[in-house]
Amino acid sequence: MKFFLRIVLGLVVVILLLIGGAVIWLTQADLKPIAERAASEALGRTVAAESFSVDWGAPLHIELTNLRIANAPWGSERDMITLKSFNADVEPMSLWRGVPVYQHMRAQGLKVVLERDKQGIGNWKFGSETSSGGFALIPKNRTQFPTLLDMVLKDALVTYRTYSGNTLRIQLDNVAIAAPDDVSAVTLKAAGAYNNTPLGLDATTGSFRDMRLADKPFRTDFEIFGKTARLSFKGTQMEPLDFDGVDGQAHLKAEELDNLLASFGADLVADYPLVIDAHLTKKGDHWELTRAKGQLDQGNFSGQLILDEGSKGAPDRVATELSFDRLDVDRLLAGQSSGAEPNLSAPGQSGVVLDAQLRADQFVYRFIRLRDVEVSGHMGPGVLALKSLRFPYAGGRVQASLDVKDRIAATAIVDGVDADKLAREMGAAAGDVTGKISGRIKLDMPSGTLREALGQSQGAAVISMSEGGLRRAILEQMSTDLRSLFREKEGSSPIRCMGGIVILKDGIAVVAPLRLMAKGAILNGGGTIDMAKRQVDLRLRSERKSTGFFALDLPIGISGSFDNLSAGLAGDGAKKWAPPPGPKATALDPDMQKLVSGNPCLN
Repeated sequence: MKFFLRIVLGLVVVILLLIGGAVIWLTQADLKPIAERAASEALGRTVAAESFSVDWGAPLHIELTNLRIANAPWGSERDMITLKSFNADVEPMSLWRGVPVYQHMRAQGLKVVLERDKQGIGNWKFGSETSSGGFALIPKNRTQFPTLLDMVLKDALVTYRTYSGNTLRIQLDNVAIAAPDDVSAVTLKAAGAYNNTPLGLDATTGSFRDMRLADKPFRTDFEIFGKTARLSFKGTQMEPLDFDGVDGQAHLKAEELDNLLASFGADLVADYPLVIDAHLTKKGDHWELTRAKGQLDQGNFSGQLILDEGSKGAPDRVATELSFDRLDVDRLLAGQSSGAEPNLSAPGQSGVVLDAQLRADQFVYRFIRLRDVEVSGHMGPGVLALKSLRFPYAGGRVQASLDVKDRIAATAIVDGVDADKLAREMGAAAGDVTGKISGRIKLDMPSGTLREALGQSQGAAVISMSEGGLRRAILEQMSTDLRSLFREKEGSSPIRCMGGIVILKDGIAVVAPLRLMAKGAILNGGGTIDMAKRQVDLRLRSERKSTGFFALDLPIGISGSFDNLSAGLAGDGAKKWAPPPGPKATALDPDMQKLVSGNPCLN
């Protein structure tokens, strides 16, 4: 027993001597190479510092200068992280527990470069990601996040290189994190800029202990605010260090949209507000804004937006469904340059593939006023497609589509448009003309500026109307009937049919036949429309055998530019002009041929 006690006491003395020697060595040894080697092994990257020192006490005081942490081997720059100066007070016992508790921390001059490789793996993934906890100089995941009771960071810059090659700059002039203890809510405040746009951040999160519970959603409430915009979020995250596993309510209010867009590199005039309330979720590269409601300028909207971030070299994919009570394009485009010739070309290699479905109770663009407009479109590298455009108009329906690649293909279908309502839309008096109008249009032309494209355009159009009526005074004027000068009472002549066929070749539209058959007169017409020069030259003349004794049957000409048309007696007399011949049936597609066969004026 005595021998055993001597052995035990001897071992205790030896241990005490070893501990004492270790303490003396630690207080005098150069810890910099030891710390660099340990940090490099922990991160799987080379870590170096100009100086590193530890003041042993309670708390431990750590200081270092000019820290450098190497980037991933495939990175665009040598160092991922550089830090000019750092000092902190650490609870000694927290190091034994594996999660440091920093009572005070001060850092200055931090620069961080964030980027992803071809497989989408970020350079911020250090070493093995299998560890579920334990001590870490830089946390590999939320379970290793330290406790920061009082932290201040100054003069920091974070750059993020996107898949498309753009660089996002996050400047942090001041950052402060504070919490009374490990189990209380944490406050975070920051001031800086995003892409040179000044921004601030106020956040309240769950406790540091909650942060380290990997299977529990981490509460995150924050507000980002700028000069004219404010974004707030209330919800949770499963991966707070990656802003992933996000689920919560987001609210955006931008008093002047152009200021918000400027922070993303867009140079647009948009001095009107945007307000959005939506449920935000994010998992990996998949984002969703659902149950969205908001206001754009003076119109309310609702719907959803889905974003899938593309891998390196691939575009992001955006799908959106939005409904507007009023979409006033004139107001949205106010301030944009309107003098440039419209360009009908497919986009180049852009960073976004967009699929959009839009609906507007009211649609306003220049002199156009429409209701219940539905649009389905697609935009991507080398293609721009208006898959479907639908809206009711003047008692009927209009459908159109547009496909832009190397060439432009456009179609339009008009069914059941009320002639009287259409005439009133164009400024005529009520009752001038009645009936139902149908039409088919097909157009093909090269992409480019509108004027150049129209100059080389090909296509055809058919307009048909039957079972209508035309004010008798107008009919007599069109046949230059002298009785129209003395007629006191108005009346209407039944229309048997009315129709026209247009063949477009190399930008010249030949209108033939153009015919109207009504009680008391048959009118024939035709002519040309120069799409490139925007000039019209049409003639109308009544058939002698269809009109009365007092009709002169002189040709009427409609000519001039698109925006300055004039009508009057043609100068070449009745006998010199005859309607041009109509097209061959093979020039029309089956849908147009069907419309022609059902109209007596066209066959």
